[in-house]
Amino acid sequence: MKCKHCKSENYHKAGFTNGNQRYRCRKCGKMFTNTLPRGYSKSDKEKAFDLYTEGMTYRGIGRFLKVSHVSIQNWVDEIAKEKCNQQIESKRLYVVEIDEVWHFIKKRE
Repeated sequence: MKCKHCKSENYHKAGFTNGNQRYRCRKCGKMFTNTLPRGYSKSDKEKAFDLYTEGMTYRGIGRFLKVSHVSIQNWVDEIAKEKCNQQIESKRLYVVEIDEVWHFIKKRE
């Protein structure tokens, strides 16, 4: 087990919280417990993005994956920004078109 903040293996026991053993990191001084990670996996988020790019609505994807449509929208926005940043860094794009909406990344020369 490692500290969730600094990834150090130097820690000691520091009591209990909600029935879980609590630990204090000796390197950064933060408290943590050995619990499962929260949230959905990256593959679920990418599946939602793929379904959206194929034309499915946020609500439809939400019903299919049993997730809130607002969460689906946040995931799609997050992945779209990542993909845009990767393309901009690799190809030096100035204009990116996503879902028929123009976004100007850099001021026109």
